[in-house]
Amino acid sequence: MNVLRCMRAALIGTFVVSAHVAAQQCDVFTDVQAADSFCPSVQWLKNRGITTGCTATQYCPANPVTRAQMALFLNRLGTATLPRVFWTTSNGAAPVELPQGNGATDYCTTAPIPAAAHPRIAVAHGYMSLQANGGDYLRMGLRYTPSGQAPVYANFVSQTVRNPAGSYQLAWASNPVALVPGLSHTFAIRLSNNGQAGSTFLGDNECQLIVMVINDSPSTPPLDVQ
Repeated sequence: MNVLRCMRAALIGTFVVSAHVAAQQCDVFTDVQAADSFCPSVQWLKNRGITTGCTATQYCPANPVTRAQMALFLNRLGTATLPRVFWTTSNGAAPVELPQGNGATDYCTTAPIPAAAHPRIAVAHGYMSLQANGGDYLRMGLRYTPSGQAPVYANFVSQTVRNPAGSYQLAWASNPVALVPGLSHTFAIRLSNNGQAGSTFLGDNECQLIVMVINDSPSTPPLDVQ
């Protein structure tokens, strides 16, 4: 009899643990389970502000949707997935010196791109027109900085020989960047003299930096960072 009681208690304990695991909720919603196939989509909608549920803790998955609610959802969906463009330009006639030995400086730094709770990709395009002393190698790339973190230097993709002296040159760089959810980001054009023995002087410079931010939807769950 004691053996049967022990076996029964063990089975009940197993059932309680299994029920607890199966009852894990999806995000903040108590009426959607993490195991539900539509949980990642619910999370996707919530993080983009398209719908946050019928209450603070309920999604109400079985409730009907009115035409008025549908209009709101579709409008928010369009706003959330529409690419946003940030750009900045700068020009100056006064020469700028890059000190010898990988001397570098930033141009066209953008204002902070606001943070979002969902994954995004920023495609940055930088252009630089300037006049430099001849014979120097000048390297151009992009730099971005997540808020509260160290700057990240994207791949340097343009390297130009400045020759003859006083000639005008055009350099460009382009790079996609995965933005960190929850952090704002700033972007800048980064110029370096590529380790030259002497200083590099940049005159009559103009720059333009365009950053397009687009929605990112991974193909496998979890679709977003909670």
